[in-house]
Amino acid sequence: MRYYRFDGYLIAKMQEITIEQAQEASEEVRYHAYRECLKRCGDTRPCSTRTMKRWFGIDGYHKPGREQLIKLFFALELTADQAEDWLVQGALEPGFQINDLREFFMMYCLQHHFTYEKCREMIGSFLGQMSPDIPLEQHHETSKMWETYHQNCDMPEDSFMELALSMQKYFKGYSMTVLEYFRDLKDEILGYLRKEYELLLETTLTETSYYQWQAGRKLFGRREVPQPDLSHIRQYLRACEKGKMQPPSDDTVERIKEYINILERSCDSNAQLLENLYPDREDIGAPEGSRMQRGEIRIMDDKYLSEILNVGLQKERELALMLEGADSRRLQEQRKRCRIIDRHDLLPLIFEVAQRRYQAGTVRREYCREEAKKAFALLADQILTACNMPGYQPGKYELDTILDVCFGETGMLSLYDIMLEYQGWE
Repeated sequence: MRYYRFDGYLIAKMQEITIEQAQEASEEVRYHAYRECLKRCGDTRPCSTRTMKRWFGIDGYHKPGREQLIKLFFALELTADQAEDWLVQGALEPGFQINDLREFFMMYCLQHHFTYEKCREMIGSFLGQMSPDIPLEQHHETSKMWETYHQNCDMPEDSFMELALSMQKYFKGYSMTVLEYFRDLKDEILGYLRKEYELLLETTLTETSYYQWQAGRKLFGRREVPQPDLSHIRQYLRACEKGKMQPPSDDTVERIKEYINILERSCDSNAQLLENLYPDREDIGAPEGSRMQRGEIRIMDDKYLSEILNVGLQKERELALMLEGADSRRLQEQRKRCRIIDRHDLLPLIFEVAQRRYQAGTVRREYCREEAKKAFALLADQILTACNMPGYQPGKYELDTILDVCFGETGMLSLYDIMLEYQGWE
């Protein structure tokens, strides 16, 4: 089965055919589309011809990065609205980030059919006039920024520069809405995990003399048995070691200590989230400390996750390098750390939350495949729409189809379960 890819979108645009037709394009049609793209770009080349060929699925396939896409938009002389459509619907990238100063100017320059080099000059001029004493605000003013931009995008160049300078404190460079959805999903998953380990710990303690030991202590001064307290459990284990209580088996002690260590971690532990998503990284070919992309599945590591969650700090560092006139190599390295969260980052977390919510709500009734799928689809569409991303469409997008397969006839599989069997690795 052929899933949607950017080469199909690009071929369809160059050959004026449907995306469905483009997805089945022959090698000859791909070459025709590639040559048409070169013709429309004229003397401007967004990258090497070898790399461009791969955008069309010639001699392999490679989706262009965001900066390459924007260079292509300038070379093709797209308008800002057309470029936005190419980003979101074509490349499945987040739309233009109005609060990123570079993309703020890129939209304006595309709209006025300026060259990419002219755009870079405007950005350089803006940086030269910025006040270093005005701190960036971590705000929710994105909608107001869009309104201001649309009201003033036809301004002459000098006036637009003055407008940009008056807005400089708002150029934080990322979507707070998308980041907050990502954080909320992460926190909800960790909340479920904490409850699971609390229950496992309580159940394991019933196999020991802990509750009798606890009930006999005078510390609490009440008849009811208190909820397990991690420090008290450690005291109980020490009492067992000293022979004051009948000790549990070695296996039971090890399990108790493991659960205590897990519960003592920070409630926003990145490691705990990653362990839940990928219980055994070796089995899916992604050892500890490595990240990879297989098909449309991104296998995150701690560094990648940290960069997503600390995008505000990473964008501030990028701006500092731009202001000091850092060389292109240092800027490129820093920009790699400035993660723009997209649907491939969000969907696995949405899926995990939807599954856990469904399981929590069906403790006393039987699993219903269609009901579970519908609950996930509704949550996915709600969040993706709020983040201005293409909705959940199994059958069209590869990742969406893989997640749909997780809803079995008699129960739900995890994404990790599917990864163990999935053969679409790149």
